[in-house]
This record gives sequence, C-alpha cells and structure tokens, in this order.
Amino acid sequence: MSRHDRRVRARRWYAAATAVGVVLAGWFLFFRGAGAPTGAPAAGTEKIAEVPKAESKPEAKTAAPPAAKKKAAPPAPAPEAKPELVSAPAAPPKQDPAPKPAANPTYQKLIDESRFYEARRALAEIFTSTDSDALRVELAERGMALNRRLLISNPDLRDVEFVTVAHGENPTALARRVKSLHGEPGLLFLLNGMKPGTVIRAGAKLRVARGVWTLFVDKSLFRLWLCYEGAPFREYAICVGAEEKTPATKWTVDLKNPKPSWTAPPEWIEREKLKNPIPYGHPRNPLGEYWIGLESPGYMGFGIHGTNEPDTIGTKASNGCVRMLNPDVVELAGCVWKGMPVTTAE
Repeated sequence: MSRHDRRVRARRWYAAATAVGVVLAGWFLFFRGAGAPTGAPAAGTEKIAEVPKAESKPEAKTAAPPAAKKKAAPPAPAPEAKPELVSAPAAPPKQDPAPKPAANPTYQKLIDESRFYEARRALAEIFTSTDSDALRVELAERGMALNRRLLISNPDLRDVEFVTVAHGENPTALARRVKSLHGEPGLLFLLNGMKPGTVIRAGAKLRVARGVWTLFVDKSLFRLWLCYEGAPFREYAICVGAEEKTPATKWTVDLKNPKPSWTAPPEWIEREKLKNPIPYGHPRNPLGEYWIGLESPGYMGFGIHGTNEPDTIGTKASNGCVRMLNPDVVELAGCVWKGMPVTTAE
C-alpha cells in the first residue's frame, strides 16, 4: 500500500471515529436528561444536593447520645473526689475542744508536767470565777480527780498528815483532837473510806487534810460541791429556790440541827391551819433529816437542808433554801462546821 493510500485510510478512520464520538455524546446527553426523575437536580448541582445529606446525617445524630453517655460515665467518680475536698476543711472543727484549756493554760500545762499540786491551785482560781457552766463542769471533774490523787491515792504530804488513833479513841474524839477537823468526823470517813459507825483500832493511821474546806453552789447546774483548797472534792445534786429566791452571794455555815422542826411563815400557818413549829417527821415539814443554817448580812432564814420531796432535786422549787437528798445532807453535815465559807453562784 502506497503512502497516499495510507493517508486516505487514516482520514476515513478519523472521520468515522469522530462520528461515533458525536453519536455517543448525543446519546449520553439525551438519555441522562430523560432518565432523571422530575425535580431532580441537574448534573452540575449534584454535589450541592449531596452536601446536606452529609451534614444532616440523621443516623450520626442518633448515634451521638450513646457516645455522649459513655463520655458522661467518668463524671460518676467525680462526686468521690468532692468528699476529699470537703473532708479536708472538716478536720479543724474536730480540734475545737482542744483550745478549752486556753481559758487557763497554766493548769493544763501543769497537769501535763505531773505537777498536780500546782495544777489544782491554778484550776481552783478559774473554777470559782468562770461564767461558763460547761467549763465549770469540766473543771469540777478534773478538780475531783486531782484531789482524789493528792489526798487519797497518792497523798501529797503538803496536803495530808497521818494521825495515829489513840487507845479508846473513836472518830468523833479524834476529830475533836485534830484541829483541822473542827470536831466533825465526816471528813475522816470520806478520806479513809469509812462509814459512820466504823470502829477504829488503836494505832491505826488515818489521813487528815491540812488545808481549807469550803462549799460551792451553782444554781443553774443544780450542784453543790464540797471543795478542798478551792477545787471540788465531792459533788451533790440539789434543788434551789423558785423564782430566783436563792441569792447568789457569800455565806458562812451557821448552826446545824439534825431532825429539825420547821417554823413556817405566819401566812402559811394561817392558811394550812397548823401551829408552829411543825415537828420533824410531819408530812408538811419540808426540812428532811438535817438543817445546815447559812449566815450572810442582809439575809435571814436561809439554809441547806434535806427534803420530803426528793422529786424536786434538780429543779427550782424551794422557798429559797438549798434542798438535798436526805442521805446526802446527813453526809455533808458531818463535814461542815460553823464559820465554813459557802458561795452560791448563778
């Protein structure tokens, strides 16, 4: 085949290929447009129409909450971390009771150093002067513990002397011989673990306190303390005057009277149609087993006595006197003497 023939054939092949291409392009355009549904976007806008489908992704939105729940699970331990933050500041309030001794730091320091004799002196100063009932109760407990130690369990010779019982001597005779007892044997019983009526043998050695004894009454606490060197030694429950009839003042012990009769106020006698004095044991005699008179300038008729109404102990019910249970007032009467100092405090 000549070169001319090959050129002719190539032109014919090219023309045929071009015609086929044109036919195929027309067919494609015709059937592409005709086959699209009504309202379908044109070919040039297909990508735009597909974008909202990608953004909306309804299935992705419904699947998101489970993923969020899985991520929300970790906050569950978060409340466990909060108690740690709360517990840290909660610790200081637990230390609040510790500053209590700050009211008198000296006595606490002395106790810590086992200097009990000096600690009692420091404690006694604040016991009588504080206005806090709670602090007075605490100091009373500590004071009684200190006095038990210094007078009984581990006697301090600055406080205690040991007296030898003479032949034929009973507790009352011994109390009359030892000046610090003022003739009253009750303190011998308390310091030596004896009961009234105990027979003491000759040659026995008994504890006797060298120091000063007093009484202290707290009206609001309904308590009376027998104190040694200003610190409580023994505690008793009491009743005080109704309508604040018990004065808060300084007293001294006056005359004592066992099994007392009672001289009632004239208006009471007239109303009850009785005669003075009301004898001991009479159901209308409120004085019980013992009367301990109190003396103070400007006051008359006050005292500490037993009661025929034990249910009134711990209340404000008397006409101004301090009532005690009968066994308690008998014990106390054996420990006090005329002239012993007494304080009543609010």
